[in-house]
Amino acid sequence: MMPRLGGKLYPGVYDGLKELSRHYKLFMVSNCGRNGLRNFMQFTGTTGFFTGSISYGENPVPKGENMSCLIKKYSLKGAVYVGDTQGDCDETHRAGIPFAYARYGFGMCQGYDMAFDSFADFTQYFIKLKHEKL
Repeated sequence: MMPRLGGKLYPGVYDGLKELSRHYKLFMVSNCGRNGLRNFMQFTGTTGFFTGSISYGENPVPKGENMSCLIKKYSLKGAVYVGDTQGDCDETHRAGIPFAYARYGFGMCQGYDMAFDSFADFTQYFIKLKHEKL
C-alpha cells in the first residue's frame, strides 16, 4: 500500500538522513514484507542515503539476526540501531550492538543505551561524534 497511500516522515528525518549519509554508512532493518523497505525508500526519496537494507520478508529470521547479517556482510564496526520498541531494543542487544531509543516513536522501552527526543537530536549527536573523532 506504500506506493499508493504513502506516509509521512517524522520532522527532520529526510534532512537528517541526508546529512548522516555524508558521514556514515546507513542501513535499514525491518520486520516488514519483501518490498516494504524498497517501497518506503522510493516513496520518501531516501534510497540514495542507504548502503543496504534487509527485511523479514527477504530473510525470515529475527531482527537481531538480520542486523548481524548486515554487520557481517559489510564488515561494520561501531554499529548502532535506532528503534522505538522494547522488541527493537532486545533484538539489538541480541546482535551485540548499542540501541538508540527514539522516544518520539510509537513504543516504550527500558534498557536502551542512549535516547533521543527527536531525529534532529539524533543527527546532531552523531555528526558531532564524527567530528570529534576526526
